[in-house]
This record gives sequence, C-alpha cells and structure tokens, in this order.
Amino acid sequence: MNIGEPEEEWEGYNFSGFVPMILAGYRMSAVWRALRGLERLTETIAADIQSEAADYLTWCEAHEHDEYPNEFGLSIDLAAAEVYADEMLAAASELPHLFFGGLVVYLLSTLEATLAGCLEAAQIVTQRPVVKRVPNPKLENYVRALEGCGVHVGWDDEVWAALRQWRDLRNKIVHTFDMPQGAPILSSSAAQEVFWLVDLAIRDVDHAMSALGSFAKRPSP
Repeated sequence: MNIGEPEEEWEGYNFSGFVPMILAGYRMSAVWRALRGLERLTETIAADIQSEAADYLTWCEAHEHDEYPNEFGLSIDLAAAEVYADEMLAAASELPHLFFGGLVVYLLSTLEATLAGCLEAAQIVTQRPVVKRVPNPKLENYVRALEGCGVHVGWDDEVWAALRQWRDLRNKIVHTFDMPQGAPILSSSAAQEVFWLVDLAIRDVDHAMSALGSFAKRPSP
C-alpha cells in the first residue's frame, strides 16, 4: 500500500472544518513530531547501552583472574558476565516496542476518537438523537453510524484490512503489553506506516464530513 513515505512532509486537515478534524490535526501533528524525536532517542539509548555492555565485558575479561582476599569466594565468571551483558542489550532491543508501540496505540485511538467526534457532530447537524459511543468493533460501527447520517467514509478493502491488522496489534499491546508472536516489528518505520495509514483514513473521513454542508445551510423549519 503506497500511503506515504517517511521523507514526505505532513500537512494538516483543512477540508470540513469540524472540531473533531481540528483535534485530529493537533494529535497527528504531535505524533509526526514524536516520530522523529523517538527515533533519535532510541538510537542514542541503544548506542549507550551497547557501549556500556561492551565496557562491562572488557572490564570482566581484564580482571577475570584478579584475587580478592577481603572478599572470600568472590570471582569473575565470564559466562555469567556475558549473560548479564546480553540482558543489557535485550533492554535496548525492547525500547522500540515501548516507544513505537505507544505511538501505534495512540494513532489507532486517535482515529477512533475522530470517528466518535464526527458521529456526534453529524447527529447534531442532521438533528438526530446523539449517541456518543458505539459497541465493538468500533471502527466498523462508527463508520456504519456515520453512513446513517449521510456521511460515507468510503475506505477500500485494502485500507480496512490494514486498519484491522494494526488494531488487533494495538489491542494486544494494550491488554497484554507484550509482543505477540508473528507481529510486525515495532520500529520507527512501522510507526510511520501506521501514521500514514491513519492519516489517509482521517482524510477520507474529513472529506466525507463535507457532505454535511448541505444540512448545515438548510433554513430552520
């Protein structure tokens, strides 16, 4: 799916002007900035940890045969030291899951919050009873409820498939805070993929909301 490239500059939403879209713009802008910052932070922390693990092993190797007369039974076990160093490196490898997994959660939640806000706005404009929340699955039911208000989002099958895939991963992160077997590696590029996917989805919602203009311009009875 060609939904955007990391080198592209992100532009905000300015089609419909509804408040939920303005809020979505602020949230997406924050994520766009966070992507660059977290990528640099992850690289810096990982490099520091790798350097510390290497220094630790070097020190252990240099002092393996040292004697400690005041500490009976104290000795350096290189095998144990290597295991400890590997644990240090494992912590560095978990950072992308922590940082970018959080962005995936935020992005999918932003899309759901945008749909919820748009549904409320659509119900008010079309003078329907306001139902602020829908049952799970939220994406499908928000879109279905919007269609009942004359707002046709029109995501194609490819977008739906990608949204459902990332939503499933989001739910597993939220409920288990664990990386499921076979899940995409949560790196900066993966978070960027979700960013562009959600960006495309929100732009479609934004465009669809413009259909409410005709309702808003109708004179009051």
